[in-house]
Amino acid sequence: MASIQRRIPLLIALLAIIAAALLIPSPAVGSDDLPPGGTFWDDYLNVHEASIEAVAAAGITKGCNPPVGDRYCPDKNVDRGQMAAFLVRALDLPATSTDFFIDDDESMFEGDINRLAAAGITKGCNPPDNDRYCPESNVTRGQMAAFLVRGFGYTDPGEGDFFVDDDGLVFEADIDRLGHAGVTKGCNPPANDRFCPHDRVTRDQMASFLARALDLDPIAPPPIEGHDPRWPHSVSILTDSVVLGAERYLPDGFPEWRLEMLGKPALMLHQVEDTFLPPGKKVGSLVAVALGYNSLWERDRYRYDMWAARFDEQADEVIRDLLAHGALQIAWVTLREPSPEAVITDQQKSQMRRWGWYLPYVNERIRLIPDRHPQVVVADWASVSSGPGLTYDLIHLNPDGARLMTDVISGAFGFEPPFG
Repeated sequence: MASIQRRIPLLIALLAIIAAALLIPSPAVGSDDLPPGGTFWDDYLNVHEASIEAVAAAGITKGCNPPVGDRYCPDKNVDRGQMAAFLVRALDLPATSTDFFIDDDESMFEGDINRLAAAGITKGCNPPDNDRYCPESNVTRGQMAAFLVRGFGYTDPGEGDFFVDDDGLVFEADIDRLGHAGVTKGCNPPANDRFCPHDRVTRDQMASFLARALDLDPIAPPPIEGHDPRWPHSVSILTDSVVLGAERYLPDGFPEWRLEMLGKPALMLHQVEDTFLPPGKKVGSLVAVALGYNSLWERDRYRYDMWAARFDEQADEVIRDLLAHGALQIAWVTLREPSPEAVITDQQKSQMRRWGWYLPYVNERIRLIPDRHPQVVVADWASVSSGPGLTYDLIHLNPDGARLMTDVISGAFGFEPPFG
């Protein structure tokens, strides 16, 4: 008995420790808990990336490629089956034994769909019968507003009429409730006076809607230094004749990565889409852009602002096209600015007089591109190539120049330069 009495305080203390441990919440996932680039490799620098991480940390998404779960497919449309899964996880809806619809028996989301129906969040897709759910149909932004309003119980439309493009729609009241709740900010920043109710909801947009509805703190992952080794191991080189001269050496800069050359002599920026980016074309996750020699300028910076704006517009369009075709990071190569000591032959002197004067103009514009596009880094060929011995003429690479160019491009993506 004495022995038992002596042990009682110890048992009480042990139970107190266990109880305290059970009451301590799990540490929240923050930026420092994530690998560089975050949970998923395919949403790198996506405007919704921090929201995607927030809903992933909350257990609302598991990615789009089970069982690996390292991709989110941010640009894919959300169908009605996926919408059910998102909302069931977000709202922690209970299971039900009722089979509400006849067209979801083969769907992996059938259980989620039934939970959604039991909660009154969906009524089906074929009124008045409403015995079908249409699980594979894409969700529009207007439909999504109705789902979220029912799911989260938003009732207050505020002053109403938040957007100019939803007047008279069946979902207008739901859209206004969503706007008043702060869950949507519109679809045309910075004006944001439109909701685009007929547009399909993409998975990255869905993450932001849910993160706002649940008041989740955004989680920005640590930045990537160079490249993410999880990305598809493919590199595209988009170039005119200059970097075509390094084609023999460039594979050495990207060991175990597939490399393709997309180039032709005298290629201009406005020709890129029609020449190399047809519908369905996939470029590498890494793309080096070596373009700018064949651009239009006037001497002595005459009408410089006009030509600079044209160059910027065309460069922005190339970047948008590359990202739409699968690029995750882009390195834009600056142009060679030869020093006087490097302009030796009559040919080089003639080229310098005819067009070499505008090379610094182009480099000014290239160095500003990362300010507008965080997916872009500068591969600074100009900083290492001004001296003699690297080109046949003013710009075209000899073998020494081709090897140095390979070092510059591969180094911009975080690879070990092979010839340095």
